[in-house]
Amino acid sequence: MTEPVGDTPGEGHGVAQVRGSSLLLTGQAFAICVNFITQILIIRYLPVADFGALAYILSLTWVARNLSTLGLHRVLPSLVPQYHEREDYRRLFGAIVLQAGAILVLGLGLWMVLLAATAVGHPVFADEPGRSLVIILTLLIPLEALDYFLFEMLMAAFNQPKAIFFRKHIIGPLVKVAIVASLVGIGASVQWLALGMVLATVIGIGVYLPLVVRVFAEMGLTRHLAEGISIPWNALSMAVPMLTTEIMLAARHSLDAVIVQANHGFHAVAQLRAIQPAANVNDLVAASFALLFLPLASRLIERGGGAELNAVYWRTAAWQIALTMPVFLLTFSFAPTTTVILAGQQYESSAIVLATLATGAFVATALGPAQLVLVAAGRIRYIVIGNVMMAVVSIALLLLLVPPLGPLGAALATAIAVVLQRGYELLGLGRTAVSRVSMANLGLTLTVAAAALTLLAIQEFLNPPLIVAFAIAGAMVLLTFRLFSGVLAVDQTFPEVLRIPGARLVLGHPAVATIAAEEASSESMRIPR
Repeated sequence: MTEPVGDTPGEGHGVAQVRGSSLLLTGQAFAICVNFITQILIIRYLPVADFGALAYILSLTWVARNLSTLGLHRVLPSLVPQYHEREDYRRLFGAIVLQAGAILVLGLGLWMVLLAATAVGHPVFADEPGRSLVIILTLLIPLEALDYFLFEMLMAAFNQPKAIFFRKHIIGPLVKVAIVASLVGIGASVQWLALGMVLATVIGIGVYLPLVVRVFAEMGLTRHLAEGISIPWNALSMAVPMLTTEIMLAARHSLDAVIVQANHGFHAVAQLRAIQPAANVNDLVAASFALLFLPLASRLIERGGGAELNAVYWRTAAWQIALTMPVFLLTFSFAPTTTVILAGQQYESSAIVLATLATGAFVATALGPAQLVLVAAGRIRYIVIGNVMMAVVSIALLLLLVPPLGPLGAALATAIAVVLQRGYELLGLGRTAVSRVSMANLGLTLTVAAAALTLLAIQEFLNPPLIVAFAIAGAMVLLTFRLFSGVLAVDQTFPEVLRIPGARLVLGHPAVATIAAEEASSESMRIPR
């Protein structure tokens, strides 16, 4: 189950990071499929108003869950590997205790605040099902924070993609879909579905605990418990400002539901949230790579491996673009078809919302994990300033666009804000070893964009059978991998792929790919003045 953390800097770090991230991506692909089934069951089973109420309350609990970590979940994946590198086990264990304590204290506190809102008769929670849903779903605040931001963080910090794969991408989704399918099968109410979500999270925590204990034992960490703990209170000086990230994300991903509900009601919230799972798949690759990229970036900065960090950054960005391409085509070029298949005919008007969100997510993914490098480099003040600015921009865009455009206005506000945020973070890389631009990656991004627009035009003007359109899309994906096989360096990262019959015809000759990769790496390392 465990995998040793590498000690030798070099190309192997980038390859291991991409391979480990790709394992997580494979797991996430499976989890996404299972979660899609869960979402489809809920969306198609519940009346639109009930689904809107459920999505609204889940948006509020999502914000509270993130705030309950006190921002520590954004810095501890960087600090824990550094403590481990220095063999500073007292602070390592202290960091874990600090995160767990913050979640329990703040999570329970925010849970009580939302319960109090129902007691004083807040208008949104005055009637059913809003009142009962907030009582049930607020239990997820401390539970999900422990599950996602403590256990998963530890597995990532200690480079355990297999443990994350097993718990997060296999056990968790299967348990959730089994519970939801059972409740739908017996005709349960929306309140019982909410209880099922809570139960699935409790079972997930029960699975994660033994994994954490096993990893600690196999890595030899348990024998250092006798040394005691030392709470790294200085971590709070980095973490608390990172709460501005949560405020920014709340303005972008939760306040939209609040403003949409205030202007257009729960039906409009349902129209916005029904396609959210499909739109979020565009973030799947970046999220999978981020789990292992931040600890690796922290280790490389700690060792002074600036040149390697630059190469790993743009190699990671290239794989993010290439692996996101099929999803982007489905959620942009095939948005109407995807929307109806997933959510049903009653949500057909949400197709343009899906395409808008997919565009913003893809552009942000193509720019690479800039914020993670800034965190690893300790540029917290720069991040905080950006978060505050983007929160203001997000709120302003929502207030401007939602009243006249409804869910589409919320999608436009989100897409614009996420691209501005990533562009700002990319500008901040000037003081790090990572260059602000890679011409090879720019070419890859433009190629994917051209393919998406061409496919959209083919469907609009020629209207081919769906199977033909999918075949064209598949050919575009394979051609893109062929054209940019050197940038991706498939032969170095996944040499097993080249043993598959026909793989060399698609990806090119390994020697050519290696030379092209070296040229792309050299180009990306030129930091513009």
